[in-house]
Amino acid sequence: MLRDLCTPQTPKDKTYEDVHATGGKFLTDHMYPDHWTTRTLTLLPYPPKLRCKYCDEDFISKNFMRHLERLHGTETAVQDILKYPKKSKQRRQALSLLRNATNFDLYIGGTVRPNRKIKKQCTKEDYYARTAKSATVRNNSNNLSQSQTLVACAIDPTDTISKLNVKKQVFDMMKGDDVAFEAKKDLLITHFEESYLKKHKKEQMMYPCSNRMRELARLLIRYRQIVNKINISFKELLHPKNFDAVVLTTREIAGYDPEKKTFKAPSLAMHMGTSLKMACDELSHLVLKESRGYTCASSTELNLWLKSIRNFKRLVEARWNTKISSLAHKDLQEKKWSKPLLVPLVSDIKHFRDECIKIANDCKELFSENKDDIKTYTSLVQCTLALLIIFNKRRIGDVQFLKIKDYNNEVKSSFEDFENALTETEKMLTTKYKRVVNSGKGSRAVVILIPEILQSYITVLLEFRKKYIPPDNDHVFAILGSKVQWGKGDVAIRKLTKGMKLDNPQTITSNKLRKHIATVTQLLNLTQEEAKQFSAFMGHTQKTPNFTSYQ
Repeated sequence: MLRDLCTPQTPKDKTYEDVHATGGKFLTDHMYPDHWTTRTLTLLPYPPKLRCKYCDEDFISKNFMRHLERLHGTETAVQDILKYPKKSKQRRQALSLLRNATNFDLYIGGTVRPNRKIKKQCTKEDYYARTAKSATVRNNSNNLSQSQTLVACAIDPTDTISKLNVKKQVFDMMKGDDVAFEAKKDLLITHFEESYLKKHKKEQMMYPCSNRMRELARLLIRYRQIVNKINISFKELLHPKNFDAVVLTTREIAGYDPEKKTFKAPSLAMHMGTSLKMACDELSHLVLKESRGYTCASSTELNLWLKSIRNFKRLVEARWNTKISSLAHKDLQEKKWSKPLLVPLVSDIKHFRDECIKIANDCKELFSENKDDIKTYTSLVQCTLALLIIFNKRRIGDVQFLKIKDYNNEVKSSFEDFENALTETEKMLTTKYKRVVNSGKGSRAVVILIPEILQSYITVLLEFRKKYIPPDNDHVFAILGSKVQWGKGDVAIRKLTKGMKLDNPQTITSNKLRKHIATVTQLLNLTQEEAKQFSAFMGHTQKTPNFTSYQ
């Protein structure tokens, strides 16, 4: 190495580091120790530092394979790499795995050592300018989230996070950013969401679980910045002396304006108090059980910890409403009534329905002619889902989570004794509509009426779903390539309205359709019993028979 850098007068005992330490200048004593001379060298770029797995120390070299071959050729892993031909793809991959494993061990210890150094940021067009080909930049958020999950489990000293159910269901579907990483690393936040998942049965509850984890992680990150303590955990936050700082942190993440006394996210400020109280209960439960990571050295320390948790919860119960929730609730109500009430026009609803039926019929015809593709199947799913939501005026979740077994399960009650009480029109309607019972909000039974035309569309979907949908997906409105196993009703309606000429396309939503039917029902002057039956069909309780929440 020195032969390429130095002149013949360069001392042999000088190393590459010594040359760089003097800025390229050093004294030579070759042959004439009494006559010191100074010589300046032009140095090549400094070789990168590498960590050898077998030496367990850093060394400077531009050829990592040569180092392994010369000094560690007897190691089994090195011998396996040398069996591959030189410059082969298998040899490069095996060497890369060995180097990356060493870098990962360094990362766990707190040292970040990337494989390559990016000199400047470049765009996609600049990067592919040599080949003049357009390329799609892939989103590696999912890969980053999986890497964060591995790191969070690896640095957990209690080895508990990797065994929780929340890690299997929620971690990898979270966005790969700093907020999610902090949520995955904190032991109390993961235990808190583990208990949340245990209370719910539906698989879609992993999405609100992810949101709650992110809210608590945002609170923790901002709290660390305010108190200037970067290593504090969420369990240490739940102490009476930290109550004022927690209130200040909640106001900041909720976007509180002290002059106008308004919030950008008033709902977040309101339910953060509930989350903190539930976190106190979870922490008390873990401390009493003496779970790993929550043990105390003595019973006195245990009692003091439990007392501080109880006092913090009492402060939240007594003062949270005064400091945050009351203003947030008033701000939320003012923002509601200050907005104009927009309900869909009957002409827009009719035009939307006719266009959806036209698109669905065209897709059905393509299926009959064996000219279908994934785009045709997706369009038919979205049209059927949107038409079913509009016809029943149901919440989106009451319809989009419909499963095949519930659709095929026709449980008909014997109504022969009541047949004489029905009119001819009502008897005809019982033969024209299919009644399906689905699990709705709060695990309540939700009745969905399916007309004959929508039954024909669903029959086509079930007939051809084997070509596009994996067999383990049992949702009726599944879409290939979606991150979730069910089709999203709001996305379907929004996509369809973009291609139609409507007066107010933004009003074609599930919530506004329910407001529309509630407003129209007031004109019918229903009796109290009729209103009760109709509210039960709409999914309301008896407390809201007059649809006060939708007017």
